[in-house]
Amino acid sequence: MGKIGELWADFGWERGDFGYPTSDEVWSDPVNGYLQSFSTDDSLLWWSRGFPDEHANHPVCKGECVGYKAKTNTEWVDKTEVARSLVNGNVDVSVIPTAAGFDSADTSYDRLWNETFSKVPYPADWLTAEQGSSAYKQLSCHARYAYAIPGGGHTSGDSWDLETWAPDVSWDYAMNLLSVAIHQCNWYDK
Repeated sequence: MGKIGELWADFGWERGDFGYPTSDEVWSDPVNGYLQSFSTDDSLLWWSRGFPDEHANHPVCKGECVGYKAKTNTEWVDKTEVARSLVNGNVDVSVIPTAAGFDSADTSYDRLWNETFSKVPYPADWLTAEQGSSAYKQLSCHARYAYAIPGGGHTSGDSWDLETWAPDVSWDYAMNLLSVAIHQCNWYDK
């Protein structure tokens, strides 16, 4: 069994979060590695030997990693992708907000969190409570400070990346405008 199969097994095989495979493992390219489609919410599981730095959409994937993603199709979240390093176990969550998410997701952080994990499983077995709390605060910070930039884009970036290995900081540090000017919603040592 390959790494995608092991990931599928970790989440309960066909009775789990992803359902049945709907494709074979397919080689995508050197950056994305192998991909496999699954029946539940058109989820996609993947394995990579590691992304070159210029393609590192996940900081945890500088070495071998696995992950899963799906279109969320909710009001505030377009897509969620979870990546896990097979080198050190670190987990990275990438959230692609919708236009409405950029505009109003800061009105309910609980709802934003629920939409983020509505079509992909929350990686509970991979994270401690403190890591989950840190990710929640990072997501809230990104949503709160997602101001439009004249000419296009947002101050919080096009994706909201949650580095779960970042320390669980206080809400004041996470959300205070002066602190945000320094940490930009990412308070770990890059």
